[in-house]
Amino acid sequence: MSNLSFIKSQFFKIFCLGLFLTGTISFSQSQKNILVLGDSNGALDYGWVNQLKTKLPNDNIFNTSRPGNTIGFDNNGRVELNTLKNLDYYLKTAQDSLGRIDYVIMMLGTNDAKYVFKDRQDEVVSNMKLLITRINNYNFKSKPHIIIMSPPPYGSDNILAEKYQGGLKRVKRIARNFKKVAKTYDCDFVNVYKALKDVFNRYTKDGVHLEKEGQKAIANLVLAQLAKEKSENKYVSNLMDIYLLIGQSNMAGRAPIELQDRDSISDVYLFTSKNDKPWEKTANPVNKYSTVRKDIAMQKLSLGYEFAHELHQTYPDIKIGLVVNARGGTSIEEWKPGEKLYNAALNQTRKALKYGVLKGIIWHQGESNVLTYKSYMPKIIELIKSFRRDFNNKNLPFIVGQLSSDRAERNDFNTMILKLPNALKNVGVVSSEGTKTIDKTHFDSASQRLLGKRYAQEMIAILNSTPKRARQNRGKEVVN
Repeated sequence: MSNLSFIKSQFFKIFCLGLFLTGTISFSQSQKNILVLGDSNGALDYGWVNQLKTKLPNDNIFNTSRPGNTIGFDNNGRVELNTLKNLDYYLKTAQDSLGRIDYVIMMLGTNDAKYVFKDRQDEVVSNMKLLITRINNYNFKSKPHIIIMSPPPYGSDNILAEKYQGGLKRVKRIARNFKKVAKTYDCDFVNVYKALKDVFNRYTKDGVHLEKEGQKAIANLVLAQLAKEKSENKYVSNLMDIYLLIGQSNMAGRAPIELQDRDSISDVYLFTSKNDKPWEKTANPVNKYSTVRKDIAMQKLSLGYEFAHELHQTYPDIKIGLVVNARGGTSIEEWKPGEKLYNAALNQTRKALKYGVLKGIIWHQGESNVLTYKSYMPKIIELIKSFRRDFNNKNLPFIVGQLSSDRAERNDFNTMILKLPNALKNVGVVSSEGTKTIDKTHFDSASQRLLGKRYAQEMIAILNSTPKRARQNRGKEVVN
């Protein structure tokens, strides 16, 4: 880099920081409701949250910040300072107060970096992931967007109290990890550590808490992030019911798309994962946006189209979102938790979850495991349990289907899979009786429609069988 370019670069950084510190960045749009999860820097009378309130006088900010708050530790043995353990209470209270929540802004981590937790720093990252997952899965009236803020820097050890010693290195690591977590979960990220690391000592006396001007700097960093949001079309206004569709070729679709399958379905949307247009009306082939699919020309009619149509017929007032991430020719071993196919489905769904709540997973796979059907049961059980853990929902409905009986060698597999609901709750099996194939393996168009309807009916039965998941009761119990 030339000297002139370097000077220009440094000047631009200083200019931007000056805007943050002086508060000259402004932000204006329709009224927003904001929930803040924070610690002492957000709880101070002159803290960044109250500074933000003065800059957004027409908006509503529900502040749960309190001194000592952590992400997931009982600070000083106090459970009330553990955000994870109090999260449902915070979310319910905020939603009851505000009516809806548009943003959840989190600035936590300072207390998680205390000396007493120095050997538990890996837990800080896993606790943040769990916090995001639980927010995404909460039954909101309107899905909020999450903004993760790194904790600010610490001062040098010579000014820090003993309980914070060595914290500067730990918050630096936390900031780096939070940036990765935000990218994985499709949240926005504000790097407070990076923005203030060179000027932090000017605005603190104890190396932890910022004075008024430093708090103003943080408020303006948040303001700048809000100004970047394209809120007019970025989020779906009403909460979606989201379903994940995965498996091999019969889920990807190999049947001809006939005339009756060519229309889009009203209020049913297909996740594209594109930044400018994350959803589009569902139309065949529904596996077109799979991140693991084979050639687009191979993607044809699957059971997913009729599955969505039947759900819409049953719930005409609810928007439905489909995340379809199937790949033909794959064995269940390739879908093992932690492997490429599993991770791809997990990541796509997590991106989609800022627009709604995951209601269930449908799975059609097994043609590649017919000869090894005796070892299939423990593997599908592991798969279901892993998805339920990763989506933080132990009751997440999971529907599987029988294979075509066009070949007698599949009979043992089809008999075996019927036993799956005896092993796990909220699991259903769809019969392939009465279906036909185009090639002894892939279902024909009429059979795909029949299977799709059966998958939807099985999903609906499970959704309505448990009071907690019934459509008329979308709330959750408060855990304090």
